[in-house]
Amino acid sequence: MNYYNKDDKYFMDFKDEEGNKITFEVIAEIFVDEKKYLILGDDKDSGDSYVVREDVVDGNIEYNFLEDEEEFLKVKKEYKKLIYG
Repeated sequence: MNYYNKDDKYFMDFKDEEGNKITFEVIAEIFVDEKKYLILGDDKDSGDSYVVREDVVDGNIEYNFLEDEEEFLKVKKEYKKLIYG
């Protein structure tokens, strides 16, 4: 799964448990501890944001939502540094 460009913004599509397509805007791409993360916002202007980690599995790229709170907080801290300096 890759992200795609539309109207000068980047987006990613995921499927929920019921197979419905959910679109997220890619807000930022950052690296923490040599791992690539994407900060995503939903396309419904709710203000919610999510973090996915780029993993390589059997030579294929997968994007996985973070489940570990410590990892999430570390990425959040780096993202705030990126925005606020």
